[in-house]
Amino acid sequence: MCTAANVTIVQARQIVPVGTLNPENIITPNVFVDRIVEVTTPLIESQLIAKGASYP
Repeated sequence: MCTAANVTIVQARQIVPVGTLNPENIITPNVFVDRIVEVTTPLIESQLIAKGASYP
């Protein structure tokens, strides 16, 4: 769906130097990415659901 989005944000656990990752393992091409956010300790969705968390 990133091809149809106005803004695409990628959440990454770690931002690494260019050339570190194998391009064959990348799902979303960089031409579609507008922002990258590093989240070192992401919450697991199932844990949030178990706690009853919801978005406003």
